[in-house]
Order: sequence, then structure tokens, then C-alpha cells
Amino acid sequence: GFLQNGKEWRGWFRSKQLNTMLGKEVGQLIITINYGVVNARFKPAETIGDPVYLNVAWLGFDLETEVQAGENEGRKLKHDFVSYNTNAIKGNPDKDAYAWQFKANVAGLPMKKGAAFWVTRGKDPTPIQATGGWIGNSDIN
Repeated sequence: GFLQNGKEWRGWFRSKQLNTMLGKEVGQLIITINYGVVNARFKPAETIGDPVYLNVAWLGFDLETEVQAGENEGRKLKHDFVSYNTNAIKGNPDKDAYAWQFKANVAGLPMKKGAAFWVTRGKDPTPIQATGGWIGNSDIN
């Protein structure tokens, strides 16, 4: 499935172009990972109220599954963007921003790995801001 602005987007299956129009400024989310420690800071463009959560999906890439039974028996299926673990961590107010520091949960991830990060407000799953990227072995060792 695909999401755009926190809502399901089905246009991909109908060959519709993704709406890339930017909305209002929501703030800056900065993530760094050094020696296995994640530091995150989100400075919202306007007051959003507490609690604020940083959600993390640890991702694996270049994976293969050997199918044991069924119509695809004997075939190797390739997978990318496989979520190994997700976390939601409450933010700590830090002046006009929110901050997080925690250990990267990358145990068991394959050599090619990445992460997706998104900020949400309270129990509302709609992303306020998001980012992601590759994780190199030098980032976690």
C-alpha cells in the first residue's frame, strides 16, 4: 500500500501521478546515527502540543525467500523495504523543539538496511514530518 499525507493513495494502480505539491511548512526533522546511537530533533514550525512521538521503521533490502510450497514452489522471491521492527518513542520537549536519543535497533537486519522516521502527535497516526535513508555499517559500529 501507499500513503500520502497519512491517507491511503490508490492512484499508483490507476497510473495516476502522485501529487507532489508541498503543503504548509511543518518544521524540520533531523536524524543522525553515530556508532549505533540515534539522535533526532524536530523543530515544528508552529506549536503542536504534547505528546509528540518519533516513529521508526527499521528496514531490510535485497532479501530473498525460497518458496517451499504452493504455486511459486521452488522460486526465489526478492524483497525490499521489509520492516524488521518498529518503535514509537515519546519526545522530550527541548526549548522550541523535541529531542530523542536511543540505540539503533538493527540486530538481525541484512547488510543493506535503512530506516524510515516520522513524527506524530499523540495517538493520531497522521505524520507531521518524515524522513529516511540508508544505514551504513559505519553508522552502527
